[in-house]
Amino acid sequence: MNAIKMTIIVATLAVTGLASAALDPLTYVVELGYESSPVPAHEADRMTVKRCHNCAEDNVRFSTQTAYRLNGFNSQAVTLLEFSQAVRQIDDKDGLLFYVRFEADTKLVTDLVLNRAE
Repeated sequence: MNAIKMTIIVATLAVTGLASAALDPLTYVVELGYESSPVPAHEADRMTVKRCHNCAEDNVRFSTQTAYRLNGFNSQAVTLLEFSQAVRQIDDKDGLLFYVRFEADTKLVTDLVLNRAE
């Protein structure tokens, strides 16, 4: 009887773990400078990024679900128009850093984040 209970508990934990893992897709974050032209022209734009020096290029895509953030990943999302205008208003673009977070399987950009280099 105890073996059956233990089997049920282990199976339940395994299924629960698999279900929660399926809800969290693997994501990558790539850091880019302004010279990479990371600001999309429109919500359905695409861009090519490399996760590392020796990695293959990823052709990632923006969508209406992409969140544009002006001050870190935890900042309030703004519209693409507001994001583009804020970037254009910055005089010293050499000090800008952008973080592109995208899903590994769909190549969908979930966040485009602007940060100034320290």
